[in-house]
Amino acid sequence: MKLKVPSAIIHGHQNLLAELKEVIAIGGKTGEKAKFLGETMAPHFEKEEEYALPPLGLLLNLSKGNWEVSTQEAIKMADNLELRLIEMMKDHANISKVMRELKLLAEEENHFVAKQFIKNLVQHMELEDEVLYPTTILIGNYLKKVSTELN
Repeated sequence: MKLKVPSAIIHGHQNLLAELKEVIAIGGKTGEKAKFLGETMAPHFEKEEEYALPPLGLLLNLSKGNWEVSTQEAIKMADNLELRLIEMMKDHANISKVMRELKLLAEEENHFVAKQFIKNLVQHMELEDEVLYPTTILIGNYLKKVSTELN
């Protein structure tokens, strides 16, 4: 079984990117800052989809007691996330900095679409920090424990 990021998370990323395109289309200073934000977010999303979020695709199988999963691959990804968690948090800090700048411009230029996008992005990052990243690490630790007990 190949590890895949759950479709709900992929859809969340796609929705954020679609909203970002709308903000970029506004043009002006807000659009330019939104474009820069997108350039800041893109490498972060790539890291998430490479190693931070695919182990979450195991949750349904694991919750049903299905142990025919890509254990070693999931452990490797979870360990990689744990090792690079500070880097991921720095990415979020950089994204947040640009987002604050965008928020000021959106308020100054009174762009509702940009303000809504910022709210959605903040919620998404909170979900990652408080739920998704810890769950990936938990899955890795759990699989290590279970595989040790089975041997």
